[in-house]
Amino acid sequence: MTVRCLDMRYTNKISRRTLWMVPCMLLFASFGLALGCNSTNEDELLPVPQGEEAGDSSFPRSKQDRFGTRFYDASSKYRRTPKLTELALPSVPHANAIWGATGRDDLGNVYLGVFCDYGERPSATLCRIVAGGNVATILGDANSNLDRIAFAAGESQQAKIHGKPVQANDGFLYFASMDEAGEKEDGSAFPTWGSHLWRIDPLGDGSYWEHVLHVPHALIATACTGRYVYALGYFDHVVYQYDSEKSTTRVKTIGAAGGHVSRNFLVDLNEHCYIPRLTRSTNGSLREAELVELDPQLNEVTTHPLPEYGGTGDSKSHGIVSFVTLRDGDMLFVTAPGAMYRLHPDSTSGSKLERLGWVHPDGTSYAACLICPDGESVVCSLARRPNSVFQWVINDVQAKTAEVMDFDEHATALLERPSTLLYGSNTMDNQGNAYLVGRFKADSGRIKPLAVRIEWR
Repeated sequence: MTVRCLDMRYTNKISRRTLWMVPCMLLFASFGLALGCNSTNEDELLPVPQGEEAGDSSFPRSKQDRFGTRFYDASSKYRRTPKLTELALPSVPHANAIWGATGRDDLGNVYLGVFCDYGERPSATLCRIVAGGNVATILGDANSNLDRIAFAAGESQQAKIHGKPVQANDGFLYFASMDEAGEKEDGSAFPTWGSHLWRIDPLGDGSYWEHVLHVPHALIATACTGRYVYALGYFDHVVYQYDSEKSTTRVKTIGAAGGHVSRNFLVDLNEHCYIPRLTRSTNGSLREAELVELDPQLNEVTTHPLPEYGGTGDSKSHGIVSFVTLRDGDMLFVTAPGAMYRLHPDSTSGSKLERLGWVHPDGTSYAACLICPDGESVVCSLARRPNSVFQWVINDVQAKTAEVMDFDEHATALLERPSTLLYGSNTMDNQGNAYLVGRFKADSGRIKPLAVRIEWR
């Protein structure tokens, strides 16, 4: 297997000015002093664990920052249907969709990864909404940066950014681009040009993408809570771990039958990662799916059965479709059939997994959008029952209740446009808003990307 690591010729070092500014700016963001921020102050700054177990850093980062979200004080407004506002997106050549690629940095800037599939050489594009702003701007595209570093210039292509952009302890924002051309849905062939891991300096203009890694798999999801940047590749659920301190890489195969690909995986504050495994027995039948916990050395710690995973052993099942992080360090996630689980990490005795029930009170649904504004009990999702419309569902995970709420006319019209698909997990900005992304069919008949801001009033 060929893995190309960071080429130091192209390393864009953070200046002394930037290093001086980062701790100050992070402290302001963490304690909610940014204009319009009403984030709770209960999220103390956490000293970052040292050594191999978790990252190292010259400054502490809050739990919220490491999880890539914000937690807000409990409010009755989160138990009401929010306002949905479609955001104007910049003109991106051949843009088609945003497949759940939302993320944020410690300063509150929100990032969107745009999938492009028209034209002879489609190129994934990264956009940014500056903290407190309403306008998304282009930060560059994958193919232009590949040409800049002379990686099969003029030939290689990367059409998609599918995973979340995530910030590591080194201050950089990491994201992965991927190709799809040449891959086979039965898992027998990788995409022609594989994938690339990139990073940018959030304090810069974002146009310089620093190349970190090239791999043969398609990197569909990324996650990070400190020192280690994890990426999930298909086929066969291969996890890559990039050490942002040592610029080294580890690789481990978890296992996924045929063309099955989970859309998400999880990383806790101990920097243990959790990845679904779906394999076949010797007679060819699918085994029950399980969630595999790996430590930072990629050793298996424990496994948990996933009875409502919905795995089919082909590209029709999507595994973990959404997740949220909580202020106590736990994580909630939803599988493709709509089952919700609570993961309780424990680096001493091993993690514990609890099935909470169905997201939708009527049973199965596809709930690829999940937000927990208070970081404790109120979990909001945009769910769709089979042969039905999008519905806003509010789960109280402490009271163990679920309620379906009606949208207003404006939101209903936005959601019911032809071919509308929406995704998004865990991304909250400094103003208390969340983000959904996807696609819709415009009046022209062309499929276009869609970004929606969720605002609670």
